[in-house]
Amino acid sequence: KHPCARKCCNGRCPPCEKICDKPLQCARHKCTTVCHHGPCYPCPRESKVSCRCKETYITVPCGREKNVKPPKCTLPCKFKYKCGHGAENKHSCHFGDCPPCKAICDKSYPKCEHKCKAVCHEYVAVVFKQVEKPATPWEVQPPKTKIMALDCPPCETPVSVICFVEHET
Repeated sequence: KHPCARKCCNGRCPPCEKICDKPLQCARHKCTTVCHHGPCYPCPRESKVSCRCKETYITVPCGREKNVKPPKCTLPCKFKYKCGHGAENKHSCHFGDCPPCKAICDKSYPKCEHKCKAVCHEYVAVVFKQVEKPATPWEVQPPKTKIMALDCPPCETPVSVICFVEHET
């Protein structure tokens, strides 16, 4: 409430015509109504809650964004896999990490030049076993994970070898 602007006031002040200007509950905007008693009205503005790619969105009252789930998006995910595989991993827009890469590694083995036929193992979430004992029996420790590149498994492509006596193995 603003103080009365009269020099001589008998206590019966006219209604204040200044703008309230108090911060609203959303903490981003201020009250734009004329000075009033009691709490301010909710923020009249609207906010957009969008999917990860920002193409699909819904409009919600300002200050309610955290209480609303982002909209489902049917557009393809725009994020590139760190391993470089792309076309093999098409999936819809989503929140959080992309699903693991499903492409075949296809790297050449240095000793034999065959291609690795294992599923991509460039950026894999590896779960480590807990070594520390919990302080109490009811204390549950979440598993520790680390994203890391794993080596290609050994090459299993059969190779024909001709012996000196002309036998093939």
